[in-house]
Amino acid sequence: MKTFLSGLALMILAIVWYLFPPNHVTGLTWFLYISVYAGGYMLLCDALIQWRTGKAFLSYSRRGVLLHIFMLGIVGGVIFEFFGNWIFKTWYYPPLNTLGYLLSLLFWGWFFIIMLESYRLAVVLLAHSKRSTSKLKFHRYYRYLFPIIGLLGMVILVVITTYALATYHVPVNPLDILNGPWDVENNLTVLLLVPIAMGMIFEWLQYKRSEKTLLMCVIDRDFIPLVSITSACFVTALSLELYNLPLGLWRYTNLPFQTIKFMSIPVSVLLFWPSLYILFLAFYHTHYL
Repeated sequence: MKTFLSGLALMILAIVWYLFPPNHVTGLTWFLYISVYAGGYMLLCDALIQWRTGKAFLSYSRRGVLLHIFMLGIVGGVIFEFFGNWIFKTWYYPPLNTLGYLLSLLFWGWFFIIMLESYRLAVVLLAHSKRSTSKLKFHRYYRYLFPIIGLLGMVILVVITTYALATYHVPVNPLDILNGPWDVENNLTVLLLVPIAMGMIFEWLQYKRSEKTLLMCVIDRDFIPLVSITSACFVTALSLELYNLPLGLWRYTNLPFQTIKFMSIPVSVLLFWPSLYILFLAFYHTHYL
């Protein structure tokens, strides 16, 4: 109950901050506000996990474990920024200068822990148990299937990256590459192929580590991970995107069908959110478990 109330208090405090902001608020200050809001959301998830299982992730995890997850989140965030911000310019951060933007990359580490918490909560609520009861099965054809998937993913990613860099127009101010808006004609298929190709690579890497992958779960008709990712990312996406709307910490641009919106959020943004969860969770399993 203490963790739940603490999380609720942090979320309320963050909402009050942006409803009644102090004078001379900087971009990094706004990032502090949304970090507090996201931290409250994380504590709420942790409290519900503890209520359901008797053991919360934050309470029993060692500091070294959390630091490792935080650092993985930053690395994964830089990869997403490379494709989403620097190459395809599907989002940027208007309030931040170059230094502020580089410091804001730390938020990805925080965000990774939040995604893990929300995913664990969804699994617990859907599975009604502390651990998945499904057994790990390795079919014989996996030895051929996953290397082919991994190789195909690498080929797709290399081709798309090469094409994007070959047609890239460097702005007058090179620093705008990091966090400056300009018009880019993005193809929906290309944007979708990037996370799909990365997911295919991580599927292969997880298979090499004898870890159960998302594709294995679908093949074995264990849909709890897939449904957990979908439900967790939908709730988290709405929570953070709605909080960001009046702040404008990040803005989306050059997205296909950007004018089609749900609760003032572009539908294409909500459709791309599951890729964040799938790739970050695969990245986590590949490098940590």
